[in-house]
Amino acid sequence: MSGFDLLFALVVFVAALGFVAWREREREQVFRVEREAWTRERADLLSRLMAQDWSLYTQGLIAQRPPNTTTAQALTDEEEAILEQRRLEAMRRG
Repeated sequence: MSGFDLLFALVVFVAALGFVAWREREREQVFRVEREAWTRERADLLSRLMAQDWSLYTQGLIAQRPPNTTTAQALTDEEEAILEQRRLEAMRRG
């Protein structure tokens, strides 16, 4: 191989590496945006769920006081299932 062939191969290799890096950055950006959207949607659904529970409590329809909405809390599996069910219902309604 001549020097020109080696130089050409090096340029093609570097260009391929650059393309792969660019695609990876694009993929990470899409993933980050989707994760942020899911986080916002989850927070919104949790807020609505807590507001509904508080409304039921104040109307006397449930006896247990809902948790304090100002403190951060980890969702139980049951709450996650409720949120997922409501998300699916909201998606069906449009």
